[in-house]
Amino acid sequence: MQPKNRIKLRIRHVRSTADYLIGKIKKPSSKNWIAIGDSLTSYDLTHNVAEGLHVVSKNLGFPGAKMSGPTDHLETLWLQVADGVPLNSDLVTIMAGTNDWNQGQPIGSLGDINTNTYLGAYQTLVKKIISQKRPRKLVLISPPYAEPNRSDRHIFQDGNYINHAGHSLEDYALAVRHLAEHLGVGFIDLYRLCGFQGNMHEFFATEDRIHPRQHGRDVLERLLVDNLRLF
Repeated sequence: MQPKNRIKLRIRHVRSTADYLIGKIKKPSSKNWIAIGDSLTSYDLTHNVAEGLHVVSKNLGFPGAKMSGPTDHLETLWLQVADGVPLNSDLVTIMAGTNDWNQGQPIGSLGDINTNTYLGAYQTLVKKIISQKRPRKLVLISPPYAEPNRSDRHIFQDGNYINHAGHSLEDYALAVRHLAEHLGVGFIDLYRLCGFQGNMHEFFATEDRIHPRQHGRDVLERLLVDNLRLF
């Protein structure tokens, strides 16, 4: 009986090791990822990305939230969000701007302290996270391509939808790039990488023309995994 028991134990051990190597049993992650954003983040976009990166994620996405607004808007939403970021997080990402574009919020400029502008509010949030939370890596992500609801009064001009502040969504994406360069933090240009533009947009987006359907989610998740691995 004893030899048989030893053989069975060895077989179980080999199977366990094999399962571990092929990923059926995953090594527990000690790294965390804090994802800040609007509805594109809140609709559980982080789950599959976290699995691909082998990190533990915390989703701080809020549907309908825009980055800019009065000071009390910033204090009651985004600065409270910043308070929820753990100290010395391994990775913090911010992806917001679609609602700012859709609602016609002005972009502002680098160094702007006016929170009614996109860059003014964005810089305030980022600087608080850097100074108070000291994340090991901070990455800003431009919003992916989107089109306005058909009832919105955007002007289609030179291939872009222009809001009543005179900005296209691409302008907000460029603002995020410039902010990341200005602050010396990471940047992912999801707007250009996603490939949702043109005739393919209806294939990737839901009827509201902003949120991705499953095809679009798959693309965004793959892009985030591939690009976040670089930081």
